[in-house]
Amino acid sequence: MLKYEDLLPEATNEFLEFQTKTLQENAGKLDMENSEDKWLAVTYIYGLNNQLKEYQARSFASELTLFLTNKIYNTDVGFVYREDWIDSHFYERFEKLNEKYENKDKEFWKEFIDYMIKFYKSSISWKYQRVSKYLQFRITDNEKAMFNEIPKDKPKEKFIYLLECYPYNLKELDTERDDGVLDKTFSINLTVGEYERFMQVLGDTKTQKFLNLLYYWHSQRGSLGT
Repeated sequence: MLKYEDLLPEATNEFLEFQTKTLQENAGKLDMENSEDKWLAVTYIYGLNNQLKEYQARSFASELTLFLTNKIYNTDVGFVYREDWIDSHFYERFEKLNEKYENKDKEFWKEFIDYMIKFYKSSISWKYQRVSKYLQFRITDNEKAMFNEIPKDKPKEKFIYLLECYPYNLKELDTERDDGVLDKTFSINLTVGEYERFMQVLGDTKTQKFLNLLYYWHSQRGSLGT
């Protein structure tokens, strides 16, 4: 069976109490003498140590603690995630690993936890988030036509495709906009994860970020296979 120290060697009660202040502001006061509460604290810090964002770490902690202890915690991430969807997603993976491993030993838990961490870091997790951000841009006829050329069916799918094609290691990008009339409107609703990715695009304004996405794809579409 997994032990606290397997995830967090420094898992003393004093350390956990000090490092989980934000968690306890959202989940309520934790008693580190209680095994379930301690697991929530340990898994939360483990998530942060593995470069999850704070709200992702809270979700990860509540999900993993549920599988470890069978206790449900509310870590106040319902405004970001559709938690029942995530529950079902991880349960399916848990059952597949049950078929693969005879015992729930360290190897079992390592594979399951690694899968969970990768899930939160990937764009797959966006599908399990609630829409909470709204963007609107004024664009030209040519830019609208350019957007329509993106090889996806729905506007949201096209926008996500732009996000997936964009190289986030770019240091500079010179987008020369056409001088047409801004008589078209493009609007879209995004999840938290999608919005965070969008805000990583170069550009001082949201409009400039969108144009950089669009014009970059248009200039590179041959090499991108589209």
